[in-house]
Amino acid sequence: MNKQLSIFTNGFLRENPLLVLNIGLCSSLGVTTSIFNGLGMGMSMTFVLLMSEIVISIFRKVIPSAIRLPIFIIIIAAFTTIVQLVLQAYVESLYDALGVFLPLIVVNCIIMGRVESFASKNNTGNSILDALGMGIGYTMVMFLISFCREFLGGGTLLAGTALKIEVIPEAYRIGILNSAPGGFMVFGFLGALVQFLKNRGKLMELLKLFIKSAIVDNVVFIQYLAICPFIGMTSETGKAAGMGLATSFVILLATAVTWPLYQFVMVPLGLQFLQTLFFILV
Repeated sequence: MNKQLSIFTNGFLRENPLLVLNIGLCSSLGVTTSIFNGLGMGMSMTFVLLMSEIVISIFRKVIPSAIRLPIFIIIIAAFTTIVQLVLQAYVESLYDALGVFLPLIVVNCIIMGRVESFASKNNTGNSILDALGMGIGYTMVMFLISFCREFLGGGTLLAGTALKIEVIPEAYRIGILNSAPGGFMVFGFLGALVQFLKNRGKLMELLKLFIKSAIVDNVVFIQYLAICPFIGMTSETGKAAGMGLATSFVILLATAVTWPLYQFVMVPLGLQFLQTLFFILV
């Protein structure tokens, strides 16, 4: 039971096809300008992935290894065509909105990757769980990206349907989110959130290091360094803040330059004895 649960939930976060594996990104950025489009694409992908994994897992032992990829593509293309015809007949607005990304499901890396790495090597039951987990994980991310872009960029919810709601006045909308760069921005924020959830232990270490540097090992009050500018520039709040920002900027930039310089130039060439001179020059 634990194995089946792990297979099903694998696509939610640990191996989410979009935010972790970073595959199938074209459709996630191309059609997620509205929730309607995002959910439509997610459900279409899930259906094709589910049916393809079922068929391939059933016939996995009789499909010749040498021609397995063409056979996989034919099976995926068949179910993609079914989705296209159903949407064109019953949900024409969604069919038109998805455009070229709908037939491109045939060569989507997510489906090809799962049928090759999982369905062709596992039984039908596990393949169904894998397809549902990956499909749900994909659809959830599509919904989140679509919601952010439509709500903040378009100022609406459920655009393209009879339930469309105007939420944010046009003057307060973030128009860039409706463009391709906006899609990358939202995707990047969600990807960063996933990495935060996966690496909370490492982030706590960084937070402790930050607190240690700022308070426990404070350069002025604990180490008594840089006393002259501290005394000379703290007569006014503006001067003190400006000096603090300038010093922080120089430290940040110098660290970004000196670390790779030391690791990849000075150490390989045996020039560590010149490190103080190099650091001063930087």
